[in-house]
Amino acid sequence: MRDYRLLAPIFLLSSLAAFLVVPAHADYTKRVCGGEDQANGCPVSKDIMLGCNPTEEQVGAAACSYTSNGQRKIYDYHIDREGSHDGGRCGYVWYRVTCITR
Repeated sequence: MRDYRLLAPIFLLSSLAAFLVVPAHADYTKRVCGGEDQANGCPVSKDIMLGCNPTEEQVGAAACSYTSNGQRKIYDYHIDREGSHDGGRCGYVWYRVTCITR
């Protein structure tokens, strides 16, 4: 007959170890598009639409802003330009923005 009482601490420790490796915060990604037609102009799906010719700072701030203690803050971010397309007054450009929450 097996004594399973010895396995209980091992199971407990392995269960706790799984929680220790999970990050407290997770980075997140948003697609931001810039162009003239705010409603239907961007040729790709987007999370955020900005006006013509946004700067990278505007793109990062739009995607990664949050409020803490009543103050607006911006997470660090990484921007990848994914594409562009002619159209409207200024064309369209879209970015994949990864907000780094750590």
